[in-house]
Amino acid sequence: REKVLQSRDNSLNHNQSFEQKEQEQQLPFDFDAQQKELLSELPLFVKGCFSEHRETIFNSIQKIGALFTFQFRREEAIKLVIESGAIPRMIEILNFDNRPYLQYEAMW
Repeated sequence: REKVLQSRDNSLNHNQSFEQKEQEQQLPFDFDAQQKELLSELPLFVKGCFSEHRETIFNSIQKIGALFTFQFRREEAIKLVIESGAIPRMIEILNFDNRPYLQYEAMW
């Protein structure tokens, strides 16, 4: 099981540096450092939401939700998340009757 989890983590992290650089260059607003860090990883989190691995989904949703805990530039962060394509997946996750902890995280 650990090997499978490590393999999935490695595959998610493989594209992270490229996507981080791409996202950092595209941030159109002046976010604070912690927001920038989360937003730079947004493509990774969105990809994780579409995973079949429950823990990856959970962690990805949690990180996306963390973007909205900041009051500074909150509307812009919401706009970027909407544009990322994560919202339809969040709605799907709300229908996961057998995984209430995922539903809870998707309700942010």
